[in-house]
Amino acid sequence: LSLTYQYDDSNAENYKFKTLSSDENGNFILGQAYGGILDIEITADGFVPQTLKDVEIDPGQTLDLGDIPLKTGTTVYGIVTDAETSSAIAGARLEYTDKSGNIMHTLSANDGSYKLPATDIQNLQISVVANGYKDIHESISTHGQKTYEYPIAMSKLAGIGILVSNQTGREPIQTIVTVTDIASEKVVYEKALDNGFYSLNELQQGPYL
Repeated sequence: LSLTYQYDDSNAENYKFKTLSSDENGNFILGQAYGGILDIEITADGFVPQTLKDVEIDPGQTLDLGDIPLKTGTTVYGIVTDAETSSAIAGARLEYTDKSGNIMHTLSANDGSYKLPATDIQNLQISVVANGYKDIHESISTHGQKTYEYPIAMSKLAGIGILVSNQTGREPIQTIVTVTDIASEKVVYEKALDNGFYSLNELQQGPYL
């Protein structure tokens, strides 16, 4: 069980987090909670996370939340790797949006492995982002299985080398380099550059103009 609460005092930190686990019977007691309005997030392996919104706790009072049913869901898991070398990619962010509009996410471990929070959405839109790699946005169908393996191979971003020079031997007053994606006709890079070689490693596709 993960509890999130917010101070009313604007001079304090915006959010504080406290976590605790339920016992073998599913019971939990949160002691010494701050009074006010709280959001309580409940997670368990194999179950769809649930958030209790705007739970009001009066100072000095005890609040019984009663039974909180959780739905079973599908746990999507796998390994994130480099498409060329098959080496593991650590720190990749994987996410999807649940039925309530909340973004559920996780990060891949050092060995590239990941496990997303369980979901009851069978046609799932998953986004994967990692530094130096092309973003992935794909739809998968879990068919309501208890677990669904989804291995991910990411392609590195394309790199373009640009040499800025003045053949007359004079320093240019100002050199503006603009790169346009021909397919979308959008400017994807524009910057004033001095003489020298520049590597643009953040461009994802082409061709460019």
